[in-house]
Amino acid sequence: MLDRLKSLLAAVDRAQQGRRWLSFPVAVVRKAGDDQAGSLSALVAYYGFLAVFPLLLVFASVLGFVLAGHPGLKAHVLHTAESSFPSLSGYLNSAVSGSGVALGIGLAWALWAGLGVTRATERAMDSVWDVPIEERPNIWWARLRGLLMLAILGATFLVSTALASLRGVGGAFGPATDVLAVGGAFVLNVGLYLLAFRVLTNRHLAWAQVLPGAVAGGVGWTVLQNVGAYFVQHEVAHASRLYGSLSIVVALLAWIYLGARLTLYAAEVNAVRAYRLWPRSLTRGMTTEGDRQAFRRQAREAQRSAGEEIDVLFDADGQPASGTAADSVLAHLRSFQAYRREAEGCADPDQRRALDASLAAEARAVASGLRELALGDEVMAAAFEGWAAG
Repeated sequence: MLDRLKSLLAAVDRAQQGRRWLSFPVAVVRKAGDDQAGSLSALVAYYGFLAVFPLLLVFASVLGFVLAGHPGLKAHVLHTAESSFPSLSGYLNSAVSGSGVALGIGLAWALWAGLGVTRATERAMDSVWDVPIEERPNIWWARLRGLLMLAILGATFLVSTALASLRGVGGAFGPATDVLAVGGAFVLNVGLYLLAFRVLTNRHLAWAQVLPGAVAGGVGWTVLQNVGAYFVQHEVAHASRLYGSLSIVVALLAWIYLGARLTLYAAEVNAVRAYRLWPRSLTRGMTTEGDRQAFRRQAREAQRSAGEEIDVLFDADGQPASGTAADSVLAHLRSFQAYRREAEGCADPDQRRALDASLAAEARAVASGLRELALGDEVMAAAFEGWAAG
């Protein structure tokens, strides 16, 4: 029985590797697993969940000051907020009255949690793109960039959510309002992902490199927005006060987690496409060139200093090599060929310089390995006398 299952899995593996429309999504899922996307998404969701409630208090406090002379409109806003977030009705009621204390506390809390979101997302993006630890920015520069991105993300997210909430309003334009709302939210979401993927990744990425993942993320996030709005309006709104509050908390946490997971998968689409990390194998006994490239990059991500060199060796069957000089030369030759193929299709100057540096390092490693092999033969050793690698 076990042998049949192995044979079936091997047949499925061969089938998906031979079809790009199957092997590409499989590679995305495999790389997400390698990068521990689930844990990274949970970290982003944690800070995102902590940021939601203070942002609501800030929003309500600002409305309290702005709508001080319009009690009818203020009551309508309060009723809308209470129907969507019944567990916060008492706090929102005091905040809408224009409380400066609520505004100050909400701003401080939202800033701390928002920076946690951007920092966690930045770590996730660096993991997706296999950025070595020694190339990642220090904490102060990361927080400064996080502040900038937090302002952009917050403004874009609010506008996008407002557009998505117009769906179902109808009015004189009927279905045209729904199309405009969903279409406008989708366009803003794509722009949001484009900015996030470029700003929060410590790689100089071209717009074309992040566009596929941004489109995929924009589609998924627009769907999540509409599904979340439907759930709150039709399910939670009719629940009792206790169960409605619990439903809001659970649904909100799940919604933020799904959004974070969607964001990481969209980023993985860009990385797999840029590094050509497909097809990937489904079995442990065999590895493809995509597997070897992914394993090399994942290992080099742990590099903590400029003088440190990390390499991964494979033999003909894809298992770790024994570490002999000949194995090392073959492994560096494979890496040299892989980097050269990647450099041929690279249009970004900064990434091209990084690839050229990797090519030079692999060439030096090959030369040093050949010299080591030559020293074991008297004739070849005489030919290499006085020669130095590099």
